[in-house]
Amino acid sequence: MAPHTTWSWAEDWLARAHRKIEAHASGAVVLAVLLTVAIFIVDLVVPLGISIWFLYLVPYLLLAFATPSLLGWTLAAFILLLLVGFLVSPPGPVGPGVALLNRIIFCLSLLPVTGLLVLIRREREHLIAENTRRRQAEASLRKANEKLQLLSNITRHDITNQLTGLMGHVALLREEAGDPALEPGLEAITAASERAASLIRFTGEYQRIGIDLPAWQDLRTLVSSAERSVSLGSVRIANEIPPGAEIFADALVGRVFVNLVENAVRHGRTITTIRFSVSQQGETPVIICEDDGSGIPLDEKERIFQRGFGRNTGFGLFLSREILAIAGIEIRETGRPEEGARFELRVPPGEYRVVPGPSGHQDT
Repeated sequence: MAPHTTWSWAEDWLARAHRKIEAHASGAVVLAVLLTVAIFIVDLVVPLGISIWFLYLVPYLLLAFATPSLLGWTLAAFILLLLVGFLVSPPGPVGPGVALLNRIIFCLSLLPVTGLLVLIRREREHLIAENTRRRQAEASLRKANEKLQLLSNITRHDITNQLTGLMGHVALLREEAGDPALEPGLEAITAASERAASLIRFTGEYQRIGIDLPAWQDLRTLVSSAERSVSLGSVRIANEIPPGAEIFADALVGRVFVNLVENAVRHGRTITTIRFSVSQQGETPVIICEDDGSGIPLDEKERIFQRGFGRNTGFGLFLSREILAIAGIEIRETGRPEEGARFELRVPPGEYRVVPGPSGHQDT
């Protein structure tokens, strides 16, 4: 075993022992004192030499862990105890010179043990202080986030009410005036109001990204929910996702599938079928959404994910990429123009699985 591995194992073992002994500090002190007295008596009666002295490590560690602030005094007390034992106990067959040397060697062996204890204690105090600062920072951020969310919700609610009132006044004005010359202006007001309303809805959805903890989401269920949420007309959804296939993602990931279906129906022109499937590219699972519509021009394949791009609200695919990024999922468009759009969602291997079911599917 390499030296650094040995020290790492020793540090881990001592750290675990430290936590357990600290939980019963008073009992550990009493036990350490009793053990020390017992070992000292045996040392006086039966001069076994250096072999029995290593038993002193047990009460020494108990006291060091139970009373870490008195570590220096504990070390001094045990060194003094060993020297006193030399003076009052018979030297045994090795002679007084060797007996004294053995005790000195053992006293010196306590020094690296004490140094290791000091390092563990300092590291533990540092971690405690760091965890305290982190918890305080998290609490402050949580409070600030709650306040910002409250302010954002109130602001969106008030703006939405104002826009609703504005649209109502435009409708009344259109009915009462009946002047065709006013129609372009009224249409411009209506379009601007609808655009502002879509911005407000976008901020509400964007605010929710990452708030809830991610969880395993069933892919077939996500596709089926999107199919029910969108007016498809004559377009058909082919759900070829294997049963039990799941991804570990934000709770808003369902909005991604709804947006993919909406975009295909709205912009596909000649579209008749939207197909969802899963393929394996090396070790990377890939969720595929493809259609047989008009496709996406080459110069727009990356721009469609930019905020504000597009003929509708311009937020759908931008929002989808942000939602997927929470789980580390990459989305890109790889279809051919005039042959249909193809979106690939590349999932990290650990974020995709197939739950075993009656058909015997296994995790991937």
